[in-house]
Amino acid sequence: MGLRVREIITVATNRFQQEGCLDPKLDAELLMMHMLHVDRSWFFPHAADPLSDETCEDYFKLVDLRASGVPVQYIIGSQEFMGLRFYVDESVLIPRQDTEKLVELATKLLPENARFIDLCTGSGCVAISTLAARRDLRAVAVDL
Repeated sequence: MGLRVREIITVATNRFQQEGCLDPKLDAELLMMHMLHVDRSWFFPHAADPLSDETCEDYFKLVDLRASGVPVQYIIGSQEFMGLRFYVDESVLIPRQDTEKLVELATKLLPENARFIDLCTGSGCVAISTLAARRDLRAVAVDL
């Protein structure tokens, strides 16, 4: 039988701390949530659950990727932005929390029924989040 959920999270957290990751426990939990297709509330009632050897092995492959410097968002393929989940991979920048200020300003300052262009849109998070907040707006989002 493999490790228990809390044990495997602790092992991953310690590894990420050694590698200098900024938020080691969160990274460990995000990878586990992705692998098991669960949300964060799942951890508390299942902390003592054992994981199969195969699950542990698969998880540690993800841990190795993160420890080598690959961002969690690229490993799991998504990033939350303005309460929405966006697909990300190595071909786009990871949406950052400080970019949410841009969306907040756009939704506040753009006149009613305005149209805007989002060039080099990447994941599309700026245009989509702005449109989600302001249904009266229209946008063209362009990337390669």
